[in-house]
Amino acid sequence: MRQALPTTLEANTDIAHGLRPYGGPSVLPPQVRAVGPFYRVDETNYGKALEVSFQSEVGLLQAQAYTSSDCPTCSVHIGYAKLNPGENSYAFPIARVKMGVAGHAVEFFCDVPIGGTILNLPASMVEVSVLHPAIPSAIVGVVNPATVIRAWAMLGVHGGVGRPGSSNPARLTTYVASIPGAGGISLAIPIPPLAQSYQVGVRTNPTFIVGLQVSQSASPTNNIPLFTNNVPAGQPSNTVGGAIPIADGAQALFITNNDPVQTQDPTVIFYLSC
Repeated sequence: MRQALPTTLEANTDIAHGLRPYGGPSVLPPQVRAVGPFYRVDETNYGKALEVSFQSEVGLLQAQAYTSSDCPTCSVHIGYAKLNPGENSYAFPIARVKMGVAGHAVEFFCDVPIGGTILNLPASMVEVSVLHPAIPSAIVGVVNPATVIRAWAMLGVHGGVGRPGSSNPARLTTYVASIPGAGGISLAIPIPPLAQSYQVGVRTNPTFIVGLQVSQSASPTNNIPLFTNNVPAGQPSNTVGGAIPIADGAQALFITNNDPVQTQDPTVIFYLSC
């Protein structure tokens, strides 16, 4: 017979018992208290979605657990849906996740894909909110943003639905403004917290990458190279090799376009260790 860990969990969540939605990171949500033993936190598994308006942030989940012997693994499923999936609009929501254990907390951002992504966090507390940011017109062109999306977050404890790492890595996508040819260089692209590696591709122009050079800088504002990678000429833009490890001490990426003529519009995908 399996013995459950004696556990107390304070779950502050908009989706518990029909209480009012959590109004954002600056507003404490109503508190729901569940006393164990238990293996899953049923109060947070209803999957109710909340609307997130354009250029706004909505808090979805706050939970803190205490166990008698060890720290639980919080398995968080975050996702969103467009209200009108067929409309010609964009939505690139980002999750703000704060996790902590033993009095220490780490905050990071990650992509929120349609259908959701799973994060297995070795933490005793977790907070999740979702942002629906604007994207510069130089990147999305004339496409309008979705005015409202529906986002959700579900939580489980004592084990996850997949191991952390390469099996289900969290990602953060950064769209870079167009870089002119003949040695044009991008502005600093900050390396996000928990990032371990990255990939570089281009969106629409050109079909093949030619002459892109990526420098990992020790400075967040000036290009002080620690590690430089050259994307092979003629590499298809949608299959840019494997991910490149991030050097210790690197704070930002700088992308140089050494093609003599062609403007290029890169996209960087960071892979996070969470």
